[in-house]
Parts: sequence; structure tokens; C-alpha cells
Amino acid sequence: MIYNQLKDTPKFERPREKLLIKGPAALSDQELIAILLGSGVKGRNALEIGSTILGKLGDDMD
Repeated sequence: MIYNQLKDTPKFERPREKLLIKGPAALSDQELIAILLGSGVKGRNALEIGSTILGKLGDDMD
């Protein structure tokens, strides 16, 4: 489930906390991009933006 704001996401599901607890292998590409982004923009959290980026890359790589 994607929450509107990451602060509404349970701590154990947030990308940075998950990285610290479980390590990078436990994170999806979307979560790793979200960590690199650091934050989202009005109306879109970093996970949503990460998903959009992956979708665009997938389109270009076909």
C-alpha cells in the first residue's frame, strides 16, 4: 500500500528505516529511488515518483 505521505506509513515500511533494518537487498528499486530522491513534491510522495521513474525507464529500455 502506498500512503499519501511517507510520514503516514508505519516506520518499519518506510524506505530509509527498512534499509537500516533489513539492508539494501530487501528494498525494491522503487524504494531505493525514493531514498535517493529524499522527498516528494506536493501531492506525490517519493515512492510514487520512484514508480513513475521506473515506468519511464521501462518504456525507454524496450
